[in-house]
Amino acid sequence: MSDSIIAAFIALVGVVLSVASSIAASLFQNRSQLARIKKELEQQYAKQLFEKRIATYPELYQLLSSYAKTIQYGEQTIENLLIFRNNLDEWDSKNAIFFTETTARIAGKFRGYLYEILSNRDTVNLSNEDWADIKKMTRGLETALRSEIGSYNLDPVYRLEEASKIWGFIDEKKISIFNPKKLR
Repeated sequence: MSDSIIAAFIALVGVVLSVASSIAASLFQNRSQLARIKKELEQQYAKQLFEKRIATYPELYQLLSSYAKTIQYGEQTIENLLIFRNNLDEWDSKNAIFFTETTARIAGKFRGYLYEILSNRDTVNLSNEDWADIKKMTRGLETALRSEIGSYNLDPVYRLEEASKIWGFIDEKKISIFNPKKLR
């Protein structure tokens, strides 16, 4: 083989290797850019979903919290349970799309439970224990909502060092109101 053919062959191999490495580098760079863009889009979507939850969940939380207080104060009736369930269903129809799977499952089971009770409302007679169970389910859905928006997962900006004193003071006052003899 002549020296010029060998030199041309070596030059061709060099060009082929150079082109191959350029193509490989471009593919790697493109994949990296696509992965970065995908991650940015996912983060943007997650942020928008979180903002939508922050905007819509307080309405449901207020509905749940108000009815739990209705039960707590002994003001519950089948009629106001029906109103509560209808309001819950209406909110759910508009906004449940923003739930995580876990919260959707809790809400769906709770609404199904209320449906079963209210389907027999002419004959059902709920005991205090039944009402306590409804309150507990209401609180469970409240907890799921708070967990989704992070209010249970984030530490407060400050620590209330006097909290146990405040709790103790309130408990003491409740005891003195309901059983004055206990304080003496």
